[in-house]
Amino acid sequence: MNRKEDLGFMEQRRFREILEKLHRELHDTTSVDEKTKQLLQEVESDIQYILHESEGGETRAHHTLNDRLKQAVGSLETTNPDLTETMRRVMNTLSNMGI
Repeated sequence: MNRKEDLGFMEQRRFREILEKLHRELHDTTSVDEKTKQLLQEVESDIQYILHESEGGETRAHHTLNDRLKQAVGSLETTNPDLTETMRRVMNTLSNMGI
C-alpha cells in the first residue's frame, strides 16, 4: 500500500468511527419534536446504509446524509449541543472527502 492508499484507508476508518459514534448518540436522543424525530430516523437509515451496505466508496447516501445532517444541526443546535457537534464532525469529514 502506498502513502495515498494509507491515508485513504485511515480516513475511511476514522469516518466509520465517527458514524458509529453518531449512531450511538442518536439512540440516546429522546426529547425532540416529531419532525426532528423523523429527520433523525432518516439520518440513522443513511448511517446504517453507509456502514453496512456501502463498500467504502462514495454513494448517494453520503450526499443525502450530509444534507440531512445540515437540517438536523439547525433543529438541534440549542437543545442537543453534543449531538450537533458529532454531526458537524461527520459533515466536516464528508467535506474533506469531497462530498
